[in-house]
Amino acid sequence: MSKTDNIYVHGEVYLKADQIFANTALKVVLVNINSKEVVEKQRISLVRTGNDQAVTFKMHFDPLQIDQNEEYGIYAEINSLSAVTHTARQYYPVDLSNTTPSASVFMDYNPRELV
Repeated sequence: MSKTDNIYVHGEVYLKADQIFANTALKVVLVNINSKEVVEKQRISLVRTGNDQAVTFKMHFDPLQIDQNEEYGIYAEINSLSAVTHTARQYYPVDLSNTTPSASVFMDYNPRELV
């Protein structure tokens, strides 16, 4: 893989049924864990189904933005129209040197806990 290839990080975010409200979106963020710099983010609309959900994501990132000596991770937030209502409070590591980097994020805490 050359430094100019367009590559993706993909995975899923596991949500509890009571974490999803009307007019909400899931924001998945790829960050440099050391500097907290955002590399890429993706917003996904959520539909309330009454069931737990696994929401898949596939985010493009530019390999030229990546320093192989740094650590990277994924975190997720659920955003309502007015505020962030839930955040996965830890970074889930992702190895961007892998040819198909992936991560799974679990939003498994009290759904009424606000950031």
